[in-house]
Amino acid sequence: MANGVEDHQFILVAVTESAPNAALWPIYDAAAAQASQGFYEILTATGAFLTDHAADAVHAAVTELRDVGNAMLPTIWAPYAHVGP
Repeated sequence: MANGVEDHQFILVAVTESAPNAALWPIYDAAAAQASQGFYEILTATGAFLTDHAADAVHAAVTELRDVGNAMLPTIWAPYAHVGP
């Protein structure tokens, strides 16, 4: 446990039709859950699963993680990446 947050050293991967989204190094459970929720909320906002917005969804989820008080903790928000179109 680091700073009161469990760190299970896993990699989050969300695969869409066009490209994978992943973490570049181990991530925190709470941050992964928040990032995943934000990511999928954006992809399903219209009621359809819009994979062509995956890069925007990752960007928005990472921005939210950073802007809720984690700006000085890049280990919370910086690991997430979108690969592809």
